[in-house]
Amino acid sequence: MTAAPRELDEFCRVEYPRVLGALILYTGEPLLAEELTQDAFVRVCRDWAKVSRMGRPGAWAHRVAMNLARSRFRRRGSRRRAETRLQAGAVAASMPSTADAVAIRDAVAALADDERAVIALRYFAHLPVADVATALDVPAGTIKTRTRRAIAALSDMGLAIDELDDEPELLLEVLP
Repeated sequence: MTAAPRELDEFCRVEYPRVLGALILYTGEPLLAEELTQDAFVRVCRDWAKVSRMGRPGAWAHRVAMNLARSRFRRRGSRRRAETRLQAGAVAASMPSTADAVAIRDAVAALADDERAVIALRYFAHLPVADVATALDVPAGTIKTRTRRAIAALSDMGLAIDELDDEPELLLEVLP
């Protein structure tokens, strides 16, 4: 067995938790997020020679992970989705969290898929607009529009915008 390059080790150490956290927020299912993150990082390791030469390898890893998540959701039937949401709700309810974290998690879960993805990547993973655009394979202007729409929707649900902008750790509390 050959040792992984030091750069790959460092990349995985830094990016794995960010990808995992973004997927937990995006999917609402910690176990599914862990599986998808592992799948994404198998691809990172497999293609490290190519990935390491990219301008934004972290954004590429997020893009792969988000694509894996979207593919998984597309393959599920409506009954399976309903069962999974019930199970995820039980897991989320059993996790210790603050009232603010529960409110944020519920509000984010109510967003449209594309807005939820942007919020997960921008406010949990703290990715810049350019990296989110790369991860979701859409123009930066689209990311800005989706962010504005998501923030407006969250505001309509009673969340203060300052909570997301000034205290992103509230989103971190949602995660195990």
